[in-house]
Amino acid sequence: MSTARIGARPITEFAPLWLLCLLWLFFQLHWNPLLAWADETSPPPPAEATPPPSNAAAKIELSANAEAPETGGASAPAPKMVADSIATAAPAVRDSSAKAPDAPGSAAKEGQPAEHIENAVTVQNEKTTEVAPAAAPNGVAKPPDAPSKVPEPLPGMGPARKPHVSVGIRGGATPRNQIGAVPRNALHDFTESDRVATELERTERFVGRAQKSILSSKNTRAIKLFTSALDFQSDSREAAKVRQYARAERLTLAARDFADRASRMVGPPREDPDYVEHVLRRTDDALERAKDVLRTGAARNAWNQHEDLKSEQKEAWRIFKAGDVGGAYRETQGVREGVLALLRQLQDLPVPRETAEKAIGGAQMALEQANRELGPKPGIEAVRLVRLANEYLAKARQSFSRGSYRSALLQAKVVERHVEHAVDVGRPRSGGA
Repeated sequence: MSTARIGARPITEFAPLWLLCLLWLFFQLHWNPLLAWADETSPPPPAEATPPPSNAAAKIELSANAEAPETGGASAPAPKMVADSIATAAPAVRDSSAKAPDAPGSAAKEGQPAEHIENAVTVQNEKTTEVAPAAAPNGVAKPPDAPSKVPEPLPGMGPARKPHVSVGIRGGATPRNQIGAVPRNALHDFTESDRVATELERTERFVGRAQKSILSSKNTRAIKLFTSALDFQSDSREAAKVRQYARAERLTLAARDFADRASRMVGPPREDPDYVEHVLRRTDDALERAKDVLRTGAARNAWNQHEDLKSEQKEAWRIFKAGDVGGAYRETQGVREGVLALLRQLQDLPVPRETAEKAIGGAQMALEQANRELGPKPGIEAVRLVRLANEYLAKARQSFSRGSYRSALLQAKVVERHVEHAVDVGRPRSGGA
């Protein structure tokens, strides 16, 4: 092999290498200026993502826009996003305070793998789907949030308001609460004590007015009742001093009732309920005695008169129970006169022995009741009428002993009439002392 052929062989073998070197030089000389020119003519990079809004309404709108439209009443799953868009939108969903990261480790968080970011954002989107409301339909604007109503404070509830103090009738200070009302316990105690004090004063005035007439009447029963009334009133005052208001009220009402009964005993008999009730019962007994006489063979008209008298007596009892003591007394007195007139009409009929005996016993009881009502020192007219009643009672007993039962019956009824008249004139009239 010649020398020329040996030298040409290495040159041909390294020709591709030289061509590559020439191409690299050409690229360095011509391609770098082209890249620089392209950078100058390229548009500016997009601006950074707007930080997420801070208010709650904007966050809800952002989360609602990120959701897919509803289909068939069920929410569709959130679409997958590329890593770049997720990286910019993830902070707005994760961080509700929209606080910018200022620690140096925040850059490392942004550089984490895309699949980790995608998984985290998907979880956050699912949570947002549960909380955020459904998107409003197209063309319907979202109603503005109604301002919350703040209740106005009640007057007097402020801490700077001083408690009021109300001065009572007796000069005592009654505490009040912050809204100006009296406490319940204080109001109840005040009302109770005031009512009891009023009742005590009424009883004192009534006892003072009745004392003179009762003591001057010398009526032992009336004086005994009046003494009991004074004792009750004294106990009532003591109970009121120790704040036993219920007991004090009961005692003072009992004292007033006893004093009223005592004053009626020494007043007109027609105003005394006890005496009028006693008279009504005696009238009932007189009607029964007249009925015994009618059974011996009276005519029909006599029975009709007796029935009329019974009706009048029932009316007298009704008036008495209604509270009209004077009206009942007048009504039963009329019935008593009618019974005497009926017995005089039946003078031809025999009177049973039992009827005459009961009539004499009733006359005796009426005389004893009159002596108790009049007291130890009755008036002159009362003494005269009582003496006449005793004389007729003695005559009735004599007639009964002789067997004249009709005369004994009539004389016994005259005794009762004289006794009632004696009590009527022996007790003072209304307004008298």
